[in-house]
Amino acid sequence: MKILHMADCHLDSVMEQHLPARIAKARRRELLLTFSNAISAAAREGATLVLIAGDLFDIPTPSNGAVRYVLDCISAHNDLTFLYIEGNHDAGALANLPLPANLLRVPAGESKVFSFGDVTVYAAGFGVTEETIASFACHETEKNIVLLHGTLTTSRADTREEMILRTLLDAKKVDYLALGHFHTHTALRLSRGGLACYAGTPEGRGFDETGKCGVILLDTDTMQAEFLTTAMRTLHNVEVDVTGAVTLPEIEKRVSAAVATIPECDMVRLHLVGEVEEHYLKQPEQIKLLLDGRFYFIKIKDGIRLKLHTTFSDVSLKGEFVRRVLSDSTLTEEDKQRVLSYGLRALEGEMPEDVSY
Repeated sequence: MKILHMADCHLDSVMEQHLPARIAKARRRELLLTFSNAISAAAREGATLVLIAGDLFDIPTPSNGAVRYVLDCISAHNDLTFLYIEGNHDAGALANLPLPANLLRVPAGESKVFSFGDVTVYAAGFGVTEETIASFACHETEKNIVLLHGTLTTSRADTREEMILRTLLDAKKVDYLALGHFHTHTALRLSRGGLACYAGTPEGRGFDETGKCGVILLDTDTMQAEFLTTAMRTLHNVEVDVTGAVTLPEIEKRVSAAVATIPECDMVRLHLVGEVEEHYLKQPEQIKLLLDGRFYFIKIKDGIRLKLHTTFSDVSLKGEFVRRVLSDSTLTEEDKQRVLSYGLRALEGEMPEDVSY
């Protein structure tokens, strides 16, 4: 039997905090397409069961359009059975709705046991009690899968609702622990040899969800799990150190080399760091022009520091400006660098613009 394990789709996310409204709207649509593509992958790979380990939606009240799309995708694949547990974000999202016959739902705080041939699945929604997990039979003669949403811990001291005490599962014959909540694909072994996996998110939404994103294909005959990439776009954090560069072309060359292998369809957050001479001054807007149109979306963070030669003893307008900025206790070091960069350039007659967007 083949099973597709997915989690943390967070469909209907707003995503406008760090993205322009136009891009955010397009990305919401792409998240839905990724969900559809993941289901198509399940069918293509010969899976018969899809496990959704919580946070299918980003909020408990998703839009009617997002809900309709999801239910239509599930209905269209009536040869697949979908087993969905609610996470901490989407508790009650599908409550009181007519669901497709091939969709099994386990609400937050509840648990159910399902039998699929020689495989038994113990499924519990977010916030289930320790007593419930301890009650999972996990018979020695069966292939046992446990489906949960939360954070594995070995300590009883942390009593947060999201915590799942690992020792409750280590003592049982758990062949596969299908987890949701962490957005990065992670695999580990339980004490008795069973495999525990966080599927991660199928599609990165922000620059804290970089790298390959996807789902897991489990073969219960061999208990081998394969990671399948599903994301339409990969998100990248790229840091470029410009220390020692004395001309803009030198900086541009370093930036171009750092992003050379990244596909044009991806999204990039570029962080410029290092130190440049005061006489050069920073021109991050030129980097924006260099990369404009190169990627689907790029965000540039200017963290370059100026190697100041102006000192506290300089008797000049520039010296007075530097002294005031460096002695201002209300500014962070990063703010001081930004003020110095813009101010010194303004004194040179330039009009800098903020490209950290």
